[in-house]
Amino acid sequence: MKSGIFSVALLTFVLSLVGCEAATDEISKGASDVADTASEAADSAGEAVDAAVDSTTEAIGQAKDKAEEVVGDGVDAAEEKIGEAADAVKNAVE
Repeated sequence: MKSGIFSVALLTFVLSLVGCEAATDEISKGASDVADTASEAADSAGEAVDAAVDSTTEAIGQAKDKAEEVVGDGVDAAEEKIGEAADAVKNAVE
């Protein structure tokens, strides 16, 4: 009788250890999956930031080019007007 009770207790103990090990394995697997997902999310966020930086850099370059073009056109127009004014003054003096 005592050996039967001991056997049942031992069997219960062994099964609880196996159950704990299985649960621990599942928890570890779940934690690993969460870590993988977080890593993928971080990679995606990094790629998005890189794309935004590239896009912003390109837009800044285009704006700079356009500003230089506009300023250049303005300088050319001003030089032309100054030349015309100088010619008008010269003609008026003569």
